Amino acid sequence: MGSVMARLSVLLAMLLVTAAASPPPGPPGLHGGLRPICIGGVTIRSAVPSAADAHEIVVVLTRPGPPCFVANYPQLAVAGAKPFPAGRLSVAAPVLLGTGKSAAFAIRTVTQNAAPTSPSPEPAPTAAAVCELELLVNGLVARGRITLPQPCAALTELDVSSYASGTVPPPEAAASASPASVKLACRPQDLAVRDAGPDAAPEGTRERYALQNVGLGPCRIGSLLDAGLRDAAGAPIPLVVAPRTMMAMLLALPRGHEASFALAYPSGAPNGEQRCVTADSIAVTLPGAGSPLLAPTRLSVCPPAAGPGLRISNLQLGVPLPAART
Repeated sequence: MGSVMARLSVLLAMLLVTAAASPPPGPPGLHGGLRPICIGGVTIRSAVPSAADAHEIVVVLTRPGPPCFVANYPQLAVAGAKPFPAGRLSVAAPVLLGTGKSAAFAIRTVTQNAAPTSPSPEPAPTAAAVCELELLVNGLVARGRITLPQPCAALTELDVSSYASGTVPPPEAAASASPASVKLACRPQDLAVRDAGPDAAPEGTRERYALQNVGLGPCRIGSLLDAGLRDAAGAPIPLVVAPRTMMAMLLALPRGHEASFALAYPSGAPNGEQRCVTADSIAVTLPGAGSPLLAPTRLSVCPPAAGPGLRISNLQLGVPLPAART
């Protein structure tokens, strides 16, 4: 009996020594569990473009404090700019921003070509312009600048990638494709749809929806889509779709890139001929596909007594930005 007790005492002593020598657990969320989200202390700076495209700018985030996560995409606003198309250039992935470490995302700008002012064969040089930029990262607003080869008012498109560790953005951010080089059609499982918010167009009540290529490679998609709204029970809301007037086109979507369309619908207080209903989801059907893509939405729709109650625009690359803050 004494021998057994002695052995137990030795084992217990060994366990206590091992526990004392073990390092304390790290911060919660770094090895599972809760993920601390960066909510402050993030420094933003411009970096050298990661590709030959002169309009691609890499923005690097660094943090002096404890490690935390940045996820999804930054939100951008350009001071004094009019609404123009924007898009996402890569599939979202959370990135750990370690102490003093960096994470990067790419901003791809497109500017309109300045009209020639003289018959000279060589265009006149255009002075570079510095545009003020507001970035919203996990609720934290930071201000930065981007340098463009033309005036800030010449901006016609602004696309952004998700984050990646280090100073190089995700590889999809530099991808490019043309309809001629992409042969595979986008399948429903290659796309994800989301409500991108009220459309920037001033006329009517419009909501914009974005489709992102979340597949493994580039694919092409027709610009004419079918869409319908559904109530909270999943039942279709009876709305007659107006005839399309624009020509169908093929769009190429590299992996991670987005395209969007707008939905115009009737809204307002109900009267004797209308019964307003809340749309809880949208169903988007690709040409030739049986099952639709579903996404949550929240719209108050008032089907008219007669005539079209839904207008669907053609699909376009990117997502128009809302009006910039001043």
